[in-house]
Amino acid sequence: MMLKEPKSYVTIQKDSQFAVTMQNAVLNWSSHTILPSVSSTTKQAASEGTSTCNSVPDKDKPSLQKMNLYLKRGELLGVCGNVGSGKSSLVASLLGQMELESGEVSVNGSIAYVPQQAWILHMTLRENILFGEEYEEKRYNDVIEVCGLKSDLEILIHGDETEIGERGLNLSGGQKQRVSLARAIYSNRDIYLLDDPLSALDSHVGSHVFQQCIRSALRHKTVLLVTHQLQYLKFCDEIVVLEDGQIVENGRHEDLMNVNGKYAGLIKTFQMDANEDTESQMSQCSHDEDVPKYNNLQLDEVTTENKLEFGVERIEDGDQAQHKTNSNANIFQRNNSTKGILNPAWRSEEDKAVLKEEGSKDPPNATEEVGQKDGNSSTPKVQLVKDEEKGSGG
Repeated sequence: MMLKEPKSYVTIQKDSQFAVTMQNAVLNWSSHTILPSVSSTTKQAASEGTSTCNSVPDKDKPSLQKMNLYLKRGELLGVCGNVGSGKSSLVASLLGQMELESGEVSVNGSIAYVPQQAWILHMTLRENILFGEEYEEKRYNDVIEVCGLKSDLEILIHGDETEIGERGLNLSGGQKQRVSLARAIYSNRDIYLLDDPLSALDSHVGSHVFQQCIRSALRHKTVLLVTHQLQYLKFCDEIVVLEDGQIVENGRHEDLMNVNGKYAGLIKTFQMDANEDTESQMSQCSHDEDVPKYNNLQLDEVTTENKLEFGVERIEDGDQAQHKTNSNANIFQRNNSTKGILNPAWRSEEDKAVLKEEGSKDPPNATEEVGQKDGNSSTPKVQLVKDEEKGSGG
């Protein structure tokens, strides 16, 4: 079925001080128009590379009402709001993809658009970034750096000449998003419409891209950034909060926090969720406290062969020695027979059954003194398997 081409309504105002202007604009999605997805953007959804478009059979879909937006040239505008509030519709309206019922929408300059789901072509990575533009080495390398792609090129077999499979099958969700962003940056446009470009990136890479690319490389450009990563909004020149297709709040971060309205509520909820995630990660690491600790003296008297056989690895860190155990080496073996376990507390039910079947006795705990003392020395020695090969006991 042929899709109806929306009537052009975006006007060009070359001499305006504003890069983007919306005056009392009311916009709706027309019948059978391709609608950008308004579902929650997660790393999993981005990595799956699923389609972000759905056919809209009627006009009772997300729309924009009474939009008054004035974005000055060279400013960074952050757009936030709950899922379905109209953020992606705002971007689509500036691209002329909706139907204007009343009001005015105008832009001043050329536009580059980065969608929620990256659009990757079946060609080399370099060709995906250049997208028909002439190759300029310095300009290209700068884009690679600010988009955090340098390390990715190093691990690809043929670097940026690596052929990318259809829909970017041999790239991760984060890599595809950064390639899409790099394509927009290299195009060197006046206005950048970024629809949640940080959603598929982890915190470290996302911070690099925001600081080096969006804030630094695009500092002289006009940027409209839609994001669910609310920690970056405080760096924006202005913030717009959307709800049900309308602007409910706008202003700077500090001013909106002082108002203690919708924006402040979103920030507090975001911070609470971030704290809960941090506590959850810390609790997952608490099992490390149950791993037996060994002093340097005890480990010095264990041969390298027995360390590997026991699954004990020593990691020097200044004057402290940290150790980790290999779960696959809970039971050490020699001549295909079970000899014992370093600490009975480590045993699983299966281990206990094996020991019981072979009639093995519990060895002493690792914290107890094992073996003999040399002369008058009271220093205990750790005595493991293969005692007969080491000549222990004398």
